[in-house]
Amino acid sequence: MGLDILLVDCLTTGEGTRKFTRDFIGSGPRYVAGFIEAISKHKVQVHLMRGDTILENAKSIFSKYPIIGFSAMTMDIPIVRKLLALWNNYHTNPDLRLSFLGGPIVCDPKILPSLPFDFAVPGEAEESLTALFSDNLEKIQSYFTRSDQSTMNTPNVQWKTALLSTIPGIIFPDSPSQTLISNPSVDPTINQQAFRQSSGYPKYIQQYSDFQHARIYVECLRGCSNYRRTSLKLFNKKQCADEPCAVCRGDSFTTQLQCPAAIPPGCGFCSTIAQFGTVNSRDIDAIVKEINTLINMGAKRIVLGGPDFLDYYRERSSPKALINPTHPEPNYPALETLIDNLLQNPKIRDHEVQLFIENIKASLCTDRALQIISRIPSPIFSIGCETGSSEFADILGRPSDPRIVLDAVQRAIALGIRIHVYFIHSLPG
Repeated sequence: MGLDILLVDCLTTGEGTRKFTRDFIGSGPRYVAGFIEAISKHKVQVHLMRGDTILENAKSIFSKYPIIGFSAMTMDIPIVRKLLALWNNYHTNPDLRLSFLGGPIVCDPKILPSLPFDFAVPGEAEESLTALFSDNLEKIQSYFTRSDQSTMNTPNVQWKTALLSTIPGIIFPDSPSQTLISNPSVDPTINQQAFRQSSGYPKYIQQYSDFQHARIYVECLRGCSNYRRTSLKLFNKKQCADEPCAVCRGDSFTTQLQCPAAIPPGCGFCSTIAQFGTVNSRDIDAIVKEINTLINMGAKRIVLGGPDFLDYYRERSSPKALINPTHPEPNYPALETLIDNLLQNPKIRDHEVQLFIENIKASLCTDRALQIISRIPSPIFSIGCETGSSEFADILGRPSDPRIVLDAVQRAIALGIRIHVYFIHSLPG
């Protein structure tokens, strides 16, 4: 007998309504759905739904699914809390339900204790999900399909603790104390090859009713090369002591894998490196095939997704771990090959399908890189500035000064590229 899982896409839903991103479909939920079905050899069926859609008809939906997962960001805490409470009301015996969280919401340790979940997966999920829904699938099925229902009203969640304690890379509340336990983390390099060749599971896009009109994100790479650190005080009270190190500060900064003050790498507001580590790019053929499949299904707006599109394949031309946001320069041959292959699709070439670029770093916006991007019909990309203050950009650990961002934007506009510049509300400058 198979298992049915409801995977709820709460990304950018906030309190229950997607106010500014109604046309957005991220790559993560459909990747997780496809991955679970694949590693379970289709003994698990995953059903994808948006969080705001479920609110309209929660009772008839939730009653069907004793296993539920959520993909969410920190801004989505209200909708996740609301939906978890509703779902728990329809599955009152903790022994006969299983809930899990994934996405950036898991990276904030202050959030998790307030949510009634069974386990959370920070970072790359492949190893954890394989251990659950492949290696331990029969064990999970036995709890949810057992014929003896005499314990229906007698909660005994010890089986969850026993099972979850063996799953690598997850966080779960111990029973009965509810103390959060973090299992040993998974080395991000374990899944590098599988991710590079992943199909992206494009067929699951059809579970979104608006996919033909939405901006569909296609994951091109994971991770980030900005291994600067913030000098702001962290939630755990740690703070960068500028002396004797100071390698991350100033215009002439350098980077290092390990910080003597144990400050995590990356901009002070970002969890990308905490989740995925340094850059890992998908193969060109895999990306092109996924995008062509989506277009054949009727997609008209495709976003080349990743923390920095110009990091694409840089790790493959770097002799060491890619931890510098400026050197080496972008991998121009790889960027040219990817874009040229995409332009072989007549719908992209004739601008029947719009390509967007999710994000780039100004520190890598060379003239040659911008010339390559400008080959895309009516090209559009987003670029982070965050603050207009050079001093605060340095404090945040940004990869470049705001003046470099302005210069990159001006050069891109001169080439006919449309730009969306990110700023964080209320920061200096």
